[in-house]
Amino acid sequence: MKCNLSLLIIGLIVSIASVASAASGGDQGTSDIFANAANAFIPLGLFLALVFFFLRRQLKFLQPKLQQQYMERQIQHTQRVEELLERIAKALEKNDHNVA
Repeated sequence: MKCNLSLLIIGLIVSIASVASAASGGDQGTSDIFANAANAFIPLGLFLALVFFFLRRQLKFLQPKLQQQYMERQIQHTQRVEELLERIAKALEKNDHNVA
């Protein structure tokens, strides 16, 4: 999904750049259009690469902390469920002894 979205964005940027260069250039050849599109895409590609790098770096630092918090909550929940199940089991055993 992420790959398809990035390819779509790249294709959109290249097509917009080529249309813009064709509109401004008048009667240029196709090789000039592609060269202009590549020149227009290079700064955008560098910017997107920098954004991706910094976001990825930020997620690497946040992910272990979030996983640790999730595990702590999961352990607390499991302990609460365990206590409740023990109470239910004791109540049922007590009920069985009273009936018999």
